Amino acid sequence: LPDVDYSGSLKKGCRFAAEVLEAVVDNIGTERMTIRLLSIIDHIGTTDSDPLSLTSHLLRLLNFIPLAYLYMTEPRFTKEGLREDLSQGNCMAAKMWNIMKNEYKGRLMRSGGYMRQTVMEVVSSCSVDMISFDKLFISNI
Repeated sequence: LPDVDYSGSLKKGCRFAAEVLEAVVDNIGTERMTIRLLSIIDHIGTTDSDPLSLTSHLLRLLNFIPLAYLYMTEPRFTKEGLREDLSQGNCMAAKMWNIMKNEYKGRLMRSGGYMRQTVMEVVSSCSVDMISFDKLFISNI
């Protein structure tokens, strides 16, 4: 493997994702391809110094790839522990979602521990194409 430095600028930070996406597109096309963004995780050593700018830059790249959908996961766990109030999301998740809605031109899916009531609130309050029910429903299958 070539010795490539992906650290530093936003452009370099998104280069790895762009190279992986290009390889996937070359091999299977875009009809069934998606990417899941977890840019706002604030624990387990995965923090970014400027996740909003990083995501914004990546979204500009993704607008050139007709993905099936773009998937944003709001973290249920933060550095403070389990986040119980999912109806409003945390401040960073709300900022991230606004960036995604405003900058990404394709279909958007949102997830993050939603239950029926919180899904209904999100659907009625913002533009979202899909909401995923995941961990709470499939973890014991």
